[in-house]
This record gives sequence, structure tokens and C-alpha cells, in this order.
Amino acid sequence: TNLFEKIQEKLFPFMKKALASCVTGSIIVVGFALGANMSLIQLFQGGLSGILLGVITSVVVGAITIIMDKVSGGSGVAGAAISSTAASAIANPAALAEIDPAYLVIAPIATSQIAASVIITSFLTPAITGFIYKRNQKKLEKTTISSETVIAK
Repeated sequence: TNLFEKIQEKLFPFMKKALASCVTGSIIVVGFALGANMSLIQLFQGGLSGILLGVITSVVVGAITIIMDKVSGGSGVAGAAISSTAASAIANPAALAEIDPAYLVIAPIATSQIAASVIITSFLTPAITGFIYKRNQKKLEKTTISSETVIAK
């Protein structure tokens, strides 16, 4: 925990319990709001390039975030869990086209590609996260078994 969390816990101990119960509900509401305007049709509109964008995002960004999570002392699971294309990225091409009209022509295609990437990474990210978690559990079991063997000798 960081200093801010410690101060907050000391000054407002009731807040941790009150806010902890809101996390699941807020995830559901935000997830619904972001996904409400998406459909599987956008996966097909994004085409192979959109699907490839999603796979590349999961593999390349996944590798980078897993490595950075491990470098910073984590297990890699959190890094894997954040290696997706966020649904809010779908609005980026339209926002860019608003700023620079030169992008008006490609904004619809880019939007479809990003939507396809969001859909693909929404399936790949949990799979990669589960894989990393299970791999870490196996390593932990091997370490526990080998340390028990050393202790027994």
C-alpha cells in the first residue's frame, strides 16, 4: 500500500469497506456502457486487418505489460490482464477526424478495425491472463515441493 492509502485508512476507516462493495457494480456498469454500442458485425466490418490488430495487441502489448509487471515486482498476471484494446479506443478515429478533416475518409474503417480489436482482445486477454496465472501456480507448487524436500533432508 502507498502512503495515501495508509492515511486514508487511518482518517476514514469506514470508507474502505464502503467503497470495496462498489467495485463490482461499477465494473458491470462501465463494461455495459462501453460494450452497448458494439456488435459482432463490427468484427466482420473490421475484417482480417482488425482481427490481426487484436491478435498483435494481445501478443505484443501482452508481452510488454507482462515483462514490465515482473520487472516492477509483480507476477505478470496484472500485466496480462491489462493487455487489451479498451472499448473507449473506438472513439479515437472520430475524435481525430474532428481535429484533422484529412482523416474523415479513413475514420469509419479505423473505427471498425479498432472495434474488431476490442472484440478479439476481449477473448484473448482472459485466456492469456489465465495461462500466466496457471503457469505461476505451477512454478509456486514446484518451489514449494522442492523447499519441502530440502527441509525434510
